[in-house]
Amino acid sequence: MACGIMSAKACAECEFKEIVMLKDLFVEDIRVNGDTQSRVSMDVQAVQDYAASYETSKAMPPIVVFHDGDELWLADGFHRVCAARKALMSKI
Repeated sequence: MACGIMSAKACAECEFKEIVMLKDLFVEDIRVNGDTQSRVSMDVQAVQDYAASYETSKAMPPIVVFHDGDELWLADGFHRVCAARKALMSKI
């Protein structure tokens, strides 16, 4: 199983052996329903603020995803992915 993550720091503690730095992931390809969200709820104001940042092309921190061989599972960046969808971005 490969670890397709955006941050080598995040992978230092995981069991995966291969680190792949990915950029410009299609938002629609990122799975968010894998019980990897650690927060109880989404902060609506944060999503709105992040969406506004994306709409003005402001750089945002990268998200972290894990690739299981078939799917890209979001591990960190739920608010950013939600904001990217709200801003109608095709890639993040």
